[in-house]
Amino acid sequence: MKAKEFNIWLKAKSVYQIVQGVIPNFIDEDASSYNLTVDSALSPRTDGKNIWVSLIPECLEDKFDVTDWVIFLRAITAHECQHINSSRFEDIKILTDWYGPYLAQASGLSEGVGKRISQQVLNIIEDGRIESIAAKRRPGMLKPFKYLNQVMLEGAQIQEVAKDPGKELSDFFNNVLSYAKTGHCVPGIEVYSGTDFEKNFQAIRQFIDDGVDAPTSETCRNQVEQLLKTCTPYLAELLKQNQENEESKPQPNPEYTGNTEKEKNDSSPSPLRNNGKPSSQNNNAGNPAGESSEQSSEQAGQQNGSGSDSQQEGNEKSSNQNKSGGQATDEDTSSAENNSGMGSESDTQNQLRNPSNSKPDSSSSNDQSSADSAKEEKNSNFNSSADNKGKNNEMLTEQDLEELRKYAEKLMENAERSTSSTQPQDDNLSQEDISRICQVYGKDASSFSENTLSFPLVQLPAALKVEAAELRRTLIRILKNKKREYKGLRRGVLDTSALWKTGVLESDVFKKNRRQTAGECAFYLLIDNSGSMTESTTQTRKYINARRAAAVIEEALHGLMPCKIALFNTCLSLTKHTVIKPFDINSGNGNYSFSSLGYTPSGCNSDSINIRVAMEELLRRKEQKRVLIVLSDGLPSAYASRADAIKEVQKAVNDAKRKGIVVISVMFGNSDFLTKNHQVFSDMYGREVVACQPESINKRLSNLFKQVLSLS
Repeated sequence: MKAKEFNIWLKAKSVYQIVQGVIPNFIDEDASSYNLTVDSALSPRTDGKNIWVSLIPECLEDKFDVTDWVIFLRAITAHECQHINSSRFEDIKILTDWYGPYLAQASGLSEGVGKRISQQVLNIIEDGRIESIAAKRRPGMLKPFKYLNQVMLEGAQIQEVAKDPGKELSDFFNNVLSYAKTGHCVPGIEVYSGTDFEKNFQAIRQFIDDGVDAPTSETCRNQVEQLLKTCTPYLAELLKQNQENEESKPQPNPEYTGNTEKEKNDSSPSPLRNNGKPSSQNNNAGNPAGESSEQSSEQAGQQNGSGSDSQQEGNEKSSNQNKSGGQATDEDTSSAENNSGMGSESDTQNQLRNPSNSKPDSSSSNDQSSADSAKEEKNSNFNSSADNKGKNNEMLTEQDLEELRKYAEKLMENAERSTSSTQPQDDNLSQEDISRICQVYGKDASSFSENTLSFPLVQLPAALKVEAAELRRTLIRILKNKKREYKGLRRGVLDTSALWKTGVLESDVFKKNRRQTAGECAFYLLIDNSGSMTESTTQTRKYINARRAAAVIEEALHGLMPCKIALFNTCLSLTKHTVIKPFDINSGNGNYSFSSLGYTPSGCNSDSINIRVAMEELLRRKEQKRVLIVLSDGLPSAYASRADAIKEVQKAVNDAKRKGIVVISVMFGNSDFLTKNHQVFSDMYGREVVACQPESINKRLSNLFKQVLSLS
């Protein structure tokens, strides 16, 4: 396994930029409002606004390299984005609340076991459904999905009949997952031929098909409910035999927790399952999705070729009874599209996907024979050779894989080229400086970390660029006024343009140049990055408001004045001073503050030591005016007591002021918080406290910069 190598690669390569590039292709609205984290936790998931992307364990086998990882990560990102578009966490809750008591009554196990099992099964079928939607809408992801699912198939291979109930459960659910995503059983499934395993899988296979083809999350949930009811006796027996292990397993975190379903599944077959076509293989019980297709195709052709009213009526009834959510007749198509955003499925397609579900014409013995044959085949034993033959037809060729890898290499080259030219220069304190500051608090230098965050740059959205341009014009006007010559003086250099005044006996005909450094100022934005910053406001989360305000300032000051921007928080006794933009870096390729939105807040805050670090770095600047602005949504919390926190921050602020640094606190929160804590912030920072709502940070910070420059 290459877990360690993968972890190092995530930090050293421009993976974030590659993965982030997938999101705008799947999220219709502003992709920047979704926070992306790429990590080595091997647990991809989303809550509807945050996306955590990682590999699955099977992808860390030695045979895969970094180009494969890029392909897998892009597929996994697309998968999580489609959950945001098409899945509802509400359906997980409805299902688990029902099945917990249902299984408990059937097995005597705790309700938690049923909740865990039902959540697992719904997620499996929903995974097949959302990948089907994604591959239909964005065909470019078809091969990456297939490659990832191919790896999953190999990792789930069955060698022998399980010797314990826990392993049999695992094999059963792996087979359901494989069939939901690929239309194929896992390799080696034939060892379970003739067992209860096979009997129950055959019994639920139709529900898997209909769940994957379901137009909505709710319809998928209904199919999973039928699936669970059908195989509960089998599951209950295995779970009871493995009771001790099952009772001790924790409830897993769901893969998705959002409820923003807006993209529905159309009625066409999944391109990931048999390429959207029935298999031509006969006797293919190991590849159930494609079995008995020749008979079904012939039957469909006979029915479509016949103009009899009785046959059409039979087709309509059959389609209406189909639980996949497709509409029955052409006349219902437009209403279905208007109501659900999906097209209708033809009767022929229904029969090709579900040949044993079609209702044949009672007058046609040939059709009845075909249906009986399909039913008999559907219940036949797993057939390894047929399954493998069908699967090989589905697998990507070496040429396909080579094309995918070449594209992945190109993505990596472009990402590395764009980030290598924009990496921030390090102007942080040395370890000796940090040790000296830590001694003030009686702490070891290892308790403090100052690092410059490295991430790919993205452009500022157009709306924020407009704000930045307006602020920039104002700042330029102020700076020009600061550097303008003094005129109308009685002493100085003769102002030839004012010689006319001598004719009217006026003597103020002299001028004096201002110093070239007039108006120069170094700014430092220190932004609270503790866990409370993830709290939502009326518009968005607090930390997003703060970063967007910093992004506007960064854009406005580009090339005008130096500005360093850093985040601060404390986690597990380690105080982190995370620089997102050094003083003298100005990149035309993107905005550092806005690009850092994927770095989410956590922990608590220790303001005083971070203020001292910022003070030391400002004192090294050549600019005569130095301004430190601290943005925080609460009182310092990483201290022994509230009194200690106030005292330490007050000392740090007073030291900075004595050394000529202007320190301003921007406190933000709701009106109750501002009223209650204004005096405390004044005790820490003096009169230089600006209180505002989170939504007003941008405007207040911009006005603050104008005032500071006007007074410099």
